[in-house]
Amino acid sequence: IYIGHNQFITEQEKEKTVVRSISNLKILDAFLKSKGYTHLIYLSVNRPQLLEGANIDPYVETHLIKSGLDVCLIKDRDEIRSLTNDQIEDVFYDFSHLTKEGHHLWGRIIGTDLKKLNLFNSISAPDSIISKASL
Repeated sequence: IYIGHNQFITEQEKEKTVVRSISNLKILDAFLKSKGYTHLIYLSVNRPQLLEGANIDPYVETHLIKSGLDVCLIKDRDEIRSLTNDQIEDVFYDFSHLTKEGHHLWGRIIGTDLKKLNLFNSISAPDSIISKASL
């Protein structure tokens, strides 16, 4: 869910969009879990949230809590909290878009969680994926 700047006419429209997005996310989460898949949900962070301590959008926070979804807040991870201001600048191109370094950092965070779940030993990837990954 990304709540952009001034893209909504009213606060009610903004909240309605958040509610619809989280409702769809909850449906997707339930569907994937019903099929036996592990589904991890991450709430990313933007540069002002890290540099200025800005909070998560209150509608997003409120409705995620109400949804009961298990969500990992990227901003609360040690790898993120330990970044210096210069390092924060290096992981973002702008307000919210990640640089190559930012994608690597987010990937390490998610990869750590996947390793803890030990999913790589319980599934096999098609040979074409394995071949491309080893290039």
